[in-house]
Amino acid sequence: MGNFTQQRKNDELGEIRLLVKEFVEGDNEKKADILLNQLESKFVRKLKDDKTSKHQIRKHYHRLLEIKEQIEASGAKDIKPFLPEIAMTSAYATYDRNRQGTKIGQLFEAFLKSLVKEVVERKDTQTFLDLMKLFEAVVGLSSKYLRN
Repeated sequence: MGNFTQQRKNDELGEIRLLVKEFVEGDNEKKADILLNQLESKFVRKLKDDKTSKHQIRKHYHRLLEIKEQIEASGAKDIKPFLPEIAMTSAYATYDRNRQGTKIGQLFEAFLKSLVKEVVERKDTQTFLDLMKLFEAVVGLSSKYLRN
């Protein structure tokens, strides 16, 4: 990969990490702005070139959705018992990215890892729930740009 191409990829990865962080730290107006005006152009549209499949996006979303449902069903206010399972998402993303024939790109892996990092570092249930909204929007918007 040429220096220019590598620099562009690094810039995109940084932009994804920043978008996740801004979503977590933002007020409701900022979150709405990211969902309506930034998420599609700064991230989802780029997944096509990233060679990420809708199947992989849905797979990882449903994995975290199961954890969310477990938290809600248990009535737990504390997310700490669920942190190891949430953290495993990073490992699964890396595994899927490095499996031959698997369609998960570097940008989507960075998104998942950024999401997980924010939740694990903050140890906050609301952060997890907020980021699940962001991830749900990615799932919805990805159908516009990705096939399988």
